[in-house]
Amino acid sequence: MKWFIKVLSQYADFSGRARRKEYWMFVLFNSIVFIAWVFLTALILLFTTKGYDSSVIGIQTVIIYLSYYLVLTLPSLAVAVRRLHDVGKSGWMLLISLIPIVGGIWLFVLMVTEGEELGNEYGTNPKRSFTTFDEQARLKSAGITMTVAYAIAFIITIISTLLLPILFQKAYFVSNPYMMIQNILQLVATVLLFILGIYLLNERTINELLEEKKFLIILLLIAVSIYLVLSVFGLVTTITYRQAYKGLYAINSIVYLLLYLSIALFAVSLLSTYRNKKFIRTMAVISIVFSGLCLLWKVFFSISIISQEELSSMNIPQGLLEFFYILMPVAFIVLAATFLSGIEDKIIPQQSFGKDNNYYKHASYTISPPPGNANKAVYLREDRDSGKVWRIYTAPSKADATAFLSRQQVNRSFFYIVVETPEGNFGKDIDGVYQE
Repeated sequence: MKWFIKVLSQYADFSGRARRKEYWMFVLFNSIVFIAWVFLTALILLFTTKGYDSSVIGIQTVIIYLSYYLVLTLPSLAVAVRRLHDVGKSGWMLLISLIPIVGGIWLFVLMVTEGEELGNEYGTNPKRSFTTFDEQARLKSAGITMTVAYAIAFIITIISTLLLPILFQKAYFVSNPYMMIQNILQLVATVLLFILGIYLLNERTINELLEEKKFLIILLLIAVSIYLVLSVFGLVTTITYRQAYKGLYAINSIVYLLLYLSIALFAVSLLSTYRNKKFIRTMAVISIVFSGLCLLWKVFFSISIISQEELSSMNIPQGLLEFFYILMPVAFIVLAATFLSGIEDKIIPQQSFGKDNNYYKHASYTISPPPGNANKAVYLREDRDSGKVWRIYTAPSKADATAFLSRQQVNRSFFYIVVETPEGNFGKDIDGVYQE
């Protein structure tokens, strides 16, 4: 199960390598979870769809099954690409599966092939080293997820707010000025989050983003504030004017209101001058929880819309379109998890070495201890671009760290011995001992 969770944690990470065990254990548990999802939803449909037309039930079933595949598409592609990297192939080799029969067999052979023993252009051997899912990779993963989610959301919003009303002769949705303003604001918020995703693709560290590009967090805050206002407006409109299924649509507005409120508070915590790590962690976790609830609610809401007799002509296309918004809460989950991890690595310390040798800032991947090394706390971090190498230890106190460093020798540039302690980090390079 840990391999399944590992792949999900690297949701849209298309860099690095994945060993055979990681890929095939993900495939196994992905199948098991899908079967459990099918069984659970089948029971729910069995007790909630009595009296409905068989075509409606069929569409609801398709939505439930496709929701799983839509959420798992990006991590499935990402781990497949990393598996191809492990055998020295480009991720574009996945396209060979489009070749009938031969392509599928060829791809299967690549997926079961032993990875390259030595490091290649995609990273070190994952069997002999632990490649870190570092800040840059996490930010890029969040950027990919957000870009894909809100590109889809923009297209779906155009279709549902403009094309569908015209197609089904619901002119009210297009001509009403309040509805027009609401639709425009929704599109603006969607575009802002899409832009945020684009920027995240090129960010290197979370600390640099928070210190030098706060406007990205401001974009997030503005976008979710717009969504928050729209949710409040939708709740008031539902309570005031809607007659049929008032409870369903009211709950929908409340779910999204709580989601956007949690994301807004999370953004505010990141913008604070004195960032409180506990508050940031708390808001990140709350955002993930509400995003997860919103994700499940979105599936339920989509199938509920289809069962509404009052909507007759628009119920099926509207339900299908609502289903494709499912990646929006997924994007928030990945984003919050990215900053949650980054807080542990970077934001909590709020420190850097006096020299330009901070391994938190520069390290691109980590190598585990060589076989037989008695000290399991030792590991290496390397930066491919600068050639810097950090040998990192842990110690219970400053006294132990300084005593250890006094016995070490460093004879070359760009090599650093670092000891992490509860009192801070201490290091030694060719110039001698230093501390934060």
